[in-house]
Amino acid sequence: MGDKNIADLLGRFFKGKITPEEKNILADLISISEDEELDRLMEQAWDQFEPAETVGIDQSRQMLQAILMKGKDEEAGQSKVINIRSRRWWRVGAAAIIIGIIGSGILIFFNHSSSPKDVQNIAVVKPTKPDIAAPNSVNAVLTLANGQQVVLDSVQNGALASQGAASISKLSSDKIAYNSTGAENSKIEYNTLTVPRGSRIIHLVLADGTSVFLNAASSITYPTAFSGNERKVEVSGEAYFDVARDPMKSFIVSANGVNTEVLGTQFNVNAYNDDGSIDVTLLQGRVKIANDENSTILAPGQQGQLNKKGKIDLNKDVDTDQVMAWKNGLFNFNNQSVESIMLQISRWYNVRVVYEGKRSEKHFSGIMSRNDNISAVLKIMQLAGIQFKIEGDVITVSQ
Repeated sequence: MGDKNIADLLGRFFKGKITPEEKNILADLISISEDEELDRLMEQAWDQFEPAETVGIDQSRQMLQAILMKGKDEEAGQSKVINIRSRRWWRVGAAAIIIGIIGSGILIFFNHSSSPKDVQNIAVVKPTKPDIAAPNSVNAVLTLANGQQVVLDSVQNGALASQGAASISKLSSDKIAYNSTGAENSKIEYNTLTVPRGSRIIHLVLADGTSVFLNAASSITYPTAFSGNERKVEVSGEAYFDVARDPMKSFIVSANGVNTEVLGTQFNVNAYNDDGSIDVTLLQGRVKIANDENSTILAPGQQGQLNKKGKIDLNKDVDTDQVMAWKNGLFNFNNQSVESIMLQISRWYNVRVVYEGKRSEKHFSGIMSRNDNISAVLKIMQLAGIQFKIEGDVITVSQ
């Protein structure tokens, strides 16, 4: 049996028309097929698959078990994760689908890449129907001390401006850096770097050598040079910091009333106003987070979360891969609601999300490239019965 047999059976499977006997045949073919051959056939079948048009309730439930998630284990009442970490996710996933080894629970879905190192090799899918492509440019805006705004995409690499005791250079399309000029008694001035919705992330190097990566819909305000006994910046949205060590000057990140204080370390701050909480995740070193009423010290791998009541909760077992997925070019959904996922999607693709009818209570887990078109990300949730309609920059969600 050759390619045509597998392709025909895959087509019947995705359309929900395959018989139990044909399923067994397909499982046997998968078990003996070469990786590259199977990858090609599964990719072809998936690209031709239109879930909104061809999947009924029963088929959706079956595909849900096969490709993504069903929600919670009804017997245990807890989320159950099946983690596929093989790069050849189609091969593993297909075998699991057809042989029927996947029970109800959550199947983590790896789209094309199993690690951040593979992201740069992912080709962006070209839209064929109403669709929205992933951002392909950095639309960041630098606001200088005098109020002048510089759209970084509109200027060439090289010197940008002088601000107080620092000079600013654009090093690449997604990186700018501040360098001390050594000018004494210069006035300390403040700049703001803003990354709008629908923009790729940007890398900022502050005057002390600290690296900052800003996610979409985020901004940072900072001095052009640091003086005194502290280095303080203010953030909204999400930012990753790799702080240059200076025992004489603590580094403080202020985000919506929460201060994170360090000497030199790596951490992530998520302070989007529409998320309902502020999360500080420590990757390396040690930090102190505090507001007016509480404070706590984080160890590597821990997360401090300021809840709506103003209390700081400590998560000692945080998934740092999920936290840092945005910086590594990935979406990483870990048992997240449709609304939570759509918040991330709306910022990255710069779309407005509208809900019709009762909002789904289903939760999803999955890892996908942020280079994919929006339809590729939404397609996975469609298999669970969530429907999406794309009209311009508006996404309508219904169940």
